[in-house]
Amino acid sequence: MPKLLVTFEPGPGVMLGPELQKWCRDTIAGLDHAHHAVLAGHHTPEDQPAALAASISAWAGAHGLR
Repeated sequence: MPKLLVTFEPGPGVMLGPELQKWCRDTIAGLDHAHHAVLAGHHTPEDQPAALAASISAWAGAHGLR
């Protein structure tokens, strides 16, 4: 089952730090990772809605999920 992890540079209140991101990439089978080099914090969908939507859209298209 394909899965997507979208990450950003850690901003205020971020809950998924670099160590946990690495653990996810190393441990979770079928995980694709999209990283954006812009800040996002606890409310990522409000902080970076366009980047998040673009990652999800591209990932869904790549896996034939549209």
